[in-house]
Amino acid sequence: MKRSFWDILAWICLGYIALWTILKMFGIINTPDWIIYSPLIGAIYIAGSAMNQLNRATEDISELKSETSSIKNKLNCLELDFHVIKRKCPLFKK
Repeated sequence: MKRSFWDILAWICLGYIALWTILKMFGIINTPDWIIYSPLIGAIYIAGSAMNQLNRATEDISELKSETSSIKNKLNCLELDFHVIKRKCPLFKK
């Protein structure tokens, strides 16, 4: 499966959040308050990315449903045509 740029960026953000959290827990990173909230911004981005993927999946499912409906209609027409051919052609009569 091919990954998009946004998927890769979301994984990078997730890795950044994990690394930052670990370093912050051990006291390696001492940051001002405004930087403390940067992982939250990354988490919000990841949530937005997940919602975008969900929207794309929903659109794909809707497209598949419409294509399935179209195929059903075509199969019904073929079935009707086959019954007509079966009635008219003596080779297919049983």
